[in-house]
Amino acid sequence: MQLQPEGLGVWGIAVALAGGAMRGSIPYMFVSLGECLTEKSGKINLGMEGILLMGAMTAFAVSELTGSPWMGVLAAAGVGLVLGAIHAWLTQQPAVSDVAAGIAMIIFGSGLAFFFGKRFVAPMAPQLPLIDLGGWSHVTAIQSALRISPLFFIGIALAFFLHWIFTRTSWGLKVRAAGDDPQAARALGINVNAVRFVAITAGGALAAVGGAHLTLYFPGIWSEGISGGQGLMAVALVIFAKWSPVGIAGVSGNGQRELVEVIAGQRGAVSGQITVDGELHRPTRAMLRKHQFYTLPEEPLKNAAVARMSVAENMAFGVFDQAPFQRGGSLLDRAAVVRLGRDLIARFSVRPPLPDAPIGELSGGNVQRAILARELSNGKVRVLVAANPCFGLDFKAVDFIHERLRETRNQGGAVLLVSEDLDELLELADRILVMSGGRIVHETTPEAADTAVIGRQMACPH
Repeated sequence: MQLQPEGLGVWGIAVALAGGAMRGSIPYMFVSLGECLTEKSGKINLGMEGILLMGAMTAFAVSELTGSPWMGVLAAAGVGLVLGAIHAWLTQQPAVSDVAAGIAMIIFGSGLAFFFGKRFVAPMAPQLPLIDLGGWSHVTAIQSALRISPLFFIGIALAFFLHWIFTRTSWGLKVRAAGDDPQAARALGINVNAVRFVAITAGGALAAVGGAHLTLYFPGIWSEGISGGQGLMAVALVIFAKWSPVGIAGVSGNGQRELVEVIAGQRGAVSGQITVDGELHRPTRAMLRKHQFYTLPEEPLKNAAVARMSVAENMAFGVFDQAPFQRGGSLLDRAAVVRLGRDLIARFSVRPPLPDAPIGELSGGNVQRAILARELSNGKVRVLVAANPCFGLDFKAVDFIHERLRETRNQGGAVLLVSEDLDELLELADRILVMSGGRIVHETTPEAADTAVIGRQMACPH
């Protein structure tokens, strides 16, 4: 009797190709997930190749030494956490380039892997158990192609989980804000450095798990060239995929912007401190809430909003980590966020009235209304800092903002208005300070103000 070779057929070939694609995609998937998390926070980690190699070597070594491939996966994730933390720390130092730090991490990670992995260039360590999806076929090639590592399904689940975190949790909102507009995030009391550190560290752990797949399933051995540059290719995929209002006058460039940035927490203070009722104030979320301290910075779309996020999400930045917007510790109730957006849009006449529209698509006046709504809608305002709040706006928007500033003053709030429009200061402020060369050089009241004197003080160097 003559034996006939098993026929794959067209469908069999397609299924086998799909199985091979699933098997080969796992390292790319985990590194891409890790880099996506890193880049969402506003950083980049070109060192994923080194982390991938170190994860591969660690998983192989621990699996061989303990006999448990899952212990190898956990150990790889732990090593990825450490290397990710090193990269996170490096990239947040002054004058350190993300690209340079990433290249250093490739050299460091691969060097460690090659050094410690010399004794493990050997036969296969205990491998991960496989999930058999080909039992329905009598063709051996298809059965083999559809024996899939559980890491594939874990990676798919993690992709949906990360999407859920970014859109449904308060921490995900912080990551997106830190990545899209760190200046605005700092003004909202978000610790951008801490958020980025956690995101980059977790991203390193994910990349290292991708390395574990290489040595515990396919190709299933440890060698120095095992990654074939998959870490760098995955990174490339992600990249291409009633206090008297005080007014401060001055010519632009004399320290007004820097003063507001220090007050808002967007710039470190060289000296001095801020106090509210004699109590030291720092621009953390806890302190901002305690002191009921709000800021309306210059160019709010750049400094107080995240352009790609929705109007409702931007309006919820002040309260997203409080009930009823946060449930169960960190879950974001998006329905509550949208309801808040609709309510504030109606109260502050934001146009168009679309809570899900990106705030970057709004006109300047409507962006200003939206940010003002967020800052003034949380109850009593004790301190409000407004920097050139009406610059470039139409008369209707200017009148609206001036009325809100007066309401804050009349309700007992302290208002610091920084403006280059002297007429605006004379109309709204009870006390006017002139700033020049980074110093306060003149003080007056609207009643006693001499515009010629103020003009000379503003123009003359001090």
